[in-house]
Amino acid sequence: MATEAEGLRVYLDECISPDLASAMRQRGWDVVSAHEVGLVGVTDEEQLEFATQTGRVLLTFDVRDFQELAERWAQQGKEHAGILLCQHLPKQAYGRLLQRLERVRNTLTAEQMRNAVVWLGSVWDKSVKEGDEDG
Repeated sequence: MATEAEGLRVYLDECISPDLASAMRQRGWDVVSAHEVGLVGVTDEEQLEFATQTGRVLLTFDVRDFQELAERWAQQGKEHAGILLCQHLPKQAYGRLLQRLERVRNTLTAEQMRNAVVWLGSVWDKSVKEGDEDG
């Protein structure tokens, strides 16, 4: 189980509303958004470089591009703090995304996320549900 000291620091790329950053902060996350740091309109590589330089796991809906970018970085021997991939969700579904993120935060440490690419798909929804039933 991840501890607060090992907690994930997150960076939301520009395709995710900064409203999610606000909601995450209310739940105790250390999170910044591309919109908040002035990185709207930069390349995916620049997004990942910023996340890496600031020690933040990048969260994106841009699944295909960031999977390819992660593969390219791995081939080049470049490291990153981790990438969380999620299908595009409307703001109305951010509650579901927050559940998925909480499951990640309670399961994985920053060290375990290093250079990892994690899909926040339905398996996380199932795990959250099972965890609630078992708890």
